[in-house]
Amino acid sequence: MFKLEQKPVKYSQSLETVLNEAEKFPVKTEIIKLEDAQGRSLAQDIISDIDLPLTDNSAMDGFCVRSADIKNASAESPVKLEVAAKIDAGHFIETLPHGKCAYIATGAPLPDGSDSVVKIEDVPEDFHATKVTFTKPAKIGTFIRKKGSEQKKEQILVKKGVEISPFIIGIAAGAGLTALKVYKKPVVAVLTSGDELVMHWDSFKPWQVRNANSIMLCNQVSEAGGYPINAGIARDDDEHSERLFLEAVENADIIVTSGGISKGRKDPFRNLFEKFKIKPLVYGLTMKPGKPFFFAYFKNKPIFALPGNQVSSAITFELFTRTFIRASLKLKPFKQTFSAELATDSYNKSGRDFFQRAKLIRKNDKLMVEPMNKQESNMLSSFAETDVIYLHPLDEALLQAGSKVKCFLFRNETHYEICK
Repeated sequence: MFKLEQKPVKYSQSLETVLNEAEKFPVKTEIIKLEDAQGRSLAQDIISDIDLPLTDNSAMDGFCVRSADIKNASAESPVKLEVAAKIDAGHFIETLPHGKCAYIATGAPLPDGSDSVVKIEDVPEDFHATKVTFTKPAKIGTFIRKKGSEQKKEQILVKKGVEISPFIIGIAAGAGLTALKVYKKPVVAVLTSGDELVMHWDSFKPWQVRNANSIMLCNQVSEAGGYPINAGIARDDDEHSERLFLEAVENADIIVTSGGISKGRKDPFRNLFEKFKIKPLVYGLTMKPGKPFFFAYFKNKPIFALPGNQVSSAITFELFTRTFIRASLKLKPFKQTFSAELATDSYNKSGRDFFQRAKLIRKNDKLMVEPMNKQESNMLSSFAETDVIYLHPLDEALLQAGSKVKCFLFRNETHYEICK
C-alpha cells in the first residue's frame, strides 16, 4: 500500500526544487492590446522600428546657428545675426542661410547648415527678436540631440521576460506597437478543506471557522500573476474531496490546496494523494511555519498542498507557490530581499528555519527589523502590521539585537520605507 511519509528538507533545498520545476513548466502566449498589458509578462522583445531621434534636433529653446558665423563673437565685439525663421516643435525649415540664425524650440529638427544651438538664456533678446546678439563662440554640436542617439532602428529596447510597467507600455507605443505578445496567466485553482470551515459571509458556531484562506490565496495568486479560481471547500470526506480535487485538476493549470495534508485522522488531501499514489518532490519542511508543505505533480499539473493554518498557508504560498508562478512566467520570482539589523533579540527554539513576521523601523538612523509579538501560525491578524518576514536559521537559538538577518519584503509599499 502506498503511504506518504514526510521527509522534511530545508527551505533552500525546497526552493531549488520549485525553481527547477518552474523552468520546465509550459506557459502559453497570447496577444493583447497595449492598453491592457500593464502587469503582464512580456513574451517578445520590443524592437525599435526607427532611429530616435529621426533627425538631429535641438535640446534647448534657443537659436540655431552656423558656428563659423559667430566664431569671433565676444563681449567686446558681439556678433548680430538676423533671425531667418522661427522653428517650433512639429515644424521645420530645410536650410539655415549663411550669416543668419533661427529661433528653435526644444525637440524641433535642426535645419541643414546649422551645427550648434545657443540657449535663449545666453542672449539678451527673446524669441520675438528679429536680430540676435551673440557674445561668445559656440562649439559645434552644442545642445544638439544627434539622430539615433537614443535608439537605432532594429535595436532591442526591452527584452522579453519582464513585467510590463506603464513605462514599458510607453516604450512600446514609441515603437509603433498597438499590441504585445505576453505569457498567458496560468489558471490556478484554490481548494481549501475542513468540516469546520464556513464562508466568511455565513453565520457560524463556536466550533466553526470563517474561511479566510480561499479569498486570501486567490488574491495572492492574482498578485503573483496567475488567474485564480475558487474551487470550494473540500469536506473531510474522501468522496467529496476527491470530486472537488479532480474538478480543480480538470479546470486549472496549477492546483493549490490548503489544509488536509498533515497527519490528522481525516486529512482529505493526504488520503487522496495516497489513493492516487502521487509521489512528492517535497513533503515536509524543516521550516516554521509550514512544516507539512507538499509539492508534486498529478496528470502533469503542479500540486501545491499548503498547511491549513492561515499564516502557514500565506507564507508557504509566498515563498514557494508565488515563486513558481513568477518564474514560470519568466519574471523575477522574488519580491525585494535585503539584509537588515534586528532592533531586538530574536529567539528560535523550534529546531527549524523560522520565518518571523516583523516591522521595519528607523532607529539611530538605521533601517532595522522589529519582530512582531505574535508569531503563532494561526494569527492572521499579525499581518496587518507586517512589513517583512525574516529568516532566523534553525541552528541559532538566539540572534541578539544588532545581528543581520535576511528579510523578504511582504508588503509592496514597504520599499518606500527602505529608500527613505
